[in-house]
Amino acid sequence: MTEDRQVALVTGASRGIGAATAIALAAEGYDVALASRTVEDLEKVAAQCAEHGVRTLVVQTDVMEEAQVRHAVTHTADELGRLDVLVNNAGWNSFMVPITEMRSSGWEKGLTLNLTQAFWATQEAGKLMTAQGSGSIVKCRRSPGRGPHRAWRTTARPRPG
Repeated sequence: MTEDRQVALVTGASRGIGAATAIALAAEGYDVALASRTVEDLEKVAAQCAEHGVRTLVVQTDVMEEAQVRHAVTHTADELGRLDVLVNNAGWNSFMVPITEMRSSGWEKGLTLNLTQAFWATQEAGKLMTAQGSGSIVKCRRSPGRGPHRAWRTTARPRPG
């Protein structure tokens, strides 16, 4: 174990941006905790991270469940000794129907999946990072210009005047 090695937790680390971020952090010498629902995919990413000589930790996490999100953060610190970086990458484009046709349950799921889970992780990581005197938190955002909600992008842009 390297005492001065920094530790990062990446949510949504089983594929895409999350996997690439975890591998890049490992290449920079970070010990990496990987959180997602799919253990098999996380183990593949963990193997790629381990090729850089770092410690890895796979934490099966359903980000729709508050207790699991908070556990991923505290378990990372418990197992790897600290938490220096939290990358809130988990999320999905859950708004695949026009808002006029969306059910309240779909809206709530989208908020939890893309926003609330990041709040839970950030709150838990913030406690740890405050206690240790340092840390960084990153929130990734999906592209708003894809899919049926493209019109939101135009109404969300800042306009002069």
